[in-house]
This record gives sequence, structure tokens and C-alpha cells, in this order.
Amino acid sequence: MKTLLLFIFSLNILCNNLFGTSSQNVGIGQNQSQNMGKGMILGGILGGVLGNQKNKSVNGILIGGTIGAIIGSEIGKNKDYRKAQKGATHSYTLQSKRSHSGVRMHPSTYCNNTPPYSSIPNDEIINARRDAEIAETELRLIESKIREKQRKERLLNEYRVRESMARQRIMDLQVNQHYNH
Repeated sequence: MKTLLLFIFSLNILCNNLFGTSSQNVGIGQNQSQNMGKGMILGGILGGVLGNQKNKSVNGILIGGTIGAIIGSEIGKNKDYRKAQKGATHSYTLQSKRSHSGVRMHPSTYCNNTPPYSSIPNDEIINARRDAEIAETELRLIESKIREKQRKERLLNEYRVRESMARQRIMDLQVNQHYNH
């Protein structure tokens, strides 16, 4: 019974993820469907292995497969979106080149895909911001690794000094004890 409930729950989550709400684009792109299948297989394998450790491999396969399908679907959806955006940017670039090369275009095409106050497309700004945020995140990660390394070196040196002082004190006490006897 629990397995059936888990299967129905997993199927419900998967369907909600795939078909979304009415405000989302309906349909599955090529990358989304491929990555969903890959995620389902890998998640099912991983869930089966983890579930087998608790003697619940069927539950693990169902849950792992569902989670893998959801993650794979989202990754594929993102790839499809980027591909579509790249195509839109490419068509904007071609249209921009045509308008600057002296080719006469129909007046209705002058307004399409053209930002009103800037010659830089929004996608380029969004990509530049994303790249900057990625670089800043990488910088923070590197800086934190450097700080952690410096902290460990400082602690290591402190412990070595403490050990050296303790050993010197031990030797002094042993020498004093030897002379007192």
C-alpha cells in the first residue's frame, strides 16, 4: 500500500512538473525530454541502491526515479530556454546587420526585436549579469578557501609552538629533577 501511494505521489509531482500551470509554456522540448529520461534512469539506480540498504529498494527506485526525472526535466527545460534565447539573439543580430547594411526592409520590421533606447539586447545584459555573478561567486569561494588555509596554517603553527614550549619545559623539569636527586 505504501509503495502504491509513493508511486501515485511521485507520478503526481512528475506530471505537475511537466505540464505546469496555465501560465507556463506547455510542451516538452528535446533537451527536456532527453534529460528527464536520463535523470529518471540515474535517479532510479541511485534510489534503488540507497533503498536496498534499508530493504526498500522499490520505494527507493520510485522516489529516486521521480526526483531524477524532475531534476533532469528542469535542466533540460533550462537548456531548451537558452537555445531559444540564443536563436532569438541570433535573429536580432541578423536583423540589425540587415538594417545597417543598407538593405531596405519593410517598415513594420523596423520595430521588431529592437530595444527602444539601446542597441544592446536584453539577453546580452542578462548574460553579462549572470557571468558577473558566477565570477563573483567563484571569487568568494576562492577567498574563503584561502582564509581557511591561512586559519589552518595559523593553528598548526600555534600548536607547534605550544608543543615546543611544553617539550622544553619537560626537559627543564627532568634536568632539575636529575640534579636534585
